[in-house]
Amino acid sequence: MRKVVTGHDGNGRSVVVSDGPIPRGREFTSLLPAPGGTRFVVLAFPPDSAPADPAFDAVAFDQEQRADSPNLVEPAGRTAEVIGG
Repeated sequence: MRKVVTGHDGNGRSVVVSDGPIPRGREFTSLLPAPGGTRFVVLAFPPDSAPADPAFDAVAFDQEQRADSPNLVEPAGRTAEVIGG
């Protein structure tokens, strides 16, 4: 494949501006490492964040996240505790 860019000269005629290889694109990088790999997550809570809703069900949330995002959390991984204020 190649990339051809056209334009117009001073007289309004079509001209080839450039003709060459397609520039190399970015390579895809998976966010999920291979089995036995390492995961690194930065989680930040703004200083003015509101306390959790007392009705929030952390266990149900954990189960839903594991079902919707398999392999994002290790099967024996830690779960977050939600502490309301």
